[in-house]
Amino acid sequence: MKFIHYFELDHKEDGTGIAGTDTVLPYIKPLQACLRCAVFAATLGHGADTEIRSAFARSPSSGLALDTAANRNLFELHRKIEEEVLAASGAYIMSVISPGSCYLDISYQKDIVSILNTIHTTGIFVNDYCVLTPSKTITGIIGISETPVVKENQCDTCTHKCEYGRSTKNGITVSNSW
Repeated sequence: MKFIHYFELDHKEDGTGIAGTDTVLPYIKPLQACLRCAVFAATLGHGADTEIRSAFARSPSSGLALDTAANRNLFELHRKIEEEVLAASGAYIMSVISPGSCYLDISYQKDIVSILNTIHTTGIFVNDYCVLTPSKTITGIIGISETPVVKENQCDTCTHKCEYGRSTKNGITVSNSW
């Protein structure tokens, strides 16, 4: 199940507003080229959580296999959303910005859930720790631009610089932990 809503963007000195909402995103360099965005949520639903828990109770290996398959299905749903936004916009899109990524604090889960009103339409809920329920749920923002958007390695512009990050050297993306 997926939900996509389109919004105009209002670039300000301190960030980018999503028109028609109270949400102001922090300054995100790649988003500055975008005049519109798609805000989305996608979930495999509460049934997937129930099935995964049951599988783990029967056998940890069965639970892990089902959890992995669910993750793959969620990734495919994510990819289809990008394709749908690209086709619907008739323009260029940037990489997905998700709460918890280097661009966007995890607390923005609450904004996206509120903007999409998912608690009433799908039962997608975000708790006080910004964890989504059902667990196999993703949210994000896709910038839409009339001009090509450079899709940069997010780790190159991230302020966290964790040990798991990646960087681009001589056109090749490498792990910082290698």
